Amino acid sequence: MGLRLRFILAISTLLALVLAGNAYVFVIETARSLRAEIEARAVAFGTLAVEPLATAYDAYAASGRPSWGRSPAACTRSPPKWPRCGSTT
Repeated sequence: MGLRLRFILAISTLLALVLAGNAYVFVIETARSLRAEIEARAVAFGTLAVEPLATAYDAYAASGRPSWGRSPAACTRSPPKWPRCGSTT
């Protein structure tokens, strides 16, 4: 094998390793930001969806029809104690 061919193989290998490293870092960072964005959207949706349901349930309970238990409005006063996405506890 000539010197020129060895040099080309060495540079190609080095370039491939650098590109693979960049791809790995990009995938890891994208996954973290995507997880945070999904969690933020889920919390926002939950916050927006619970209040109208609780109000409708309270209106139904106030109408004199049978109730199914405690008021959802009481549940909205304190934040839920759900584990974070990806947590081990």
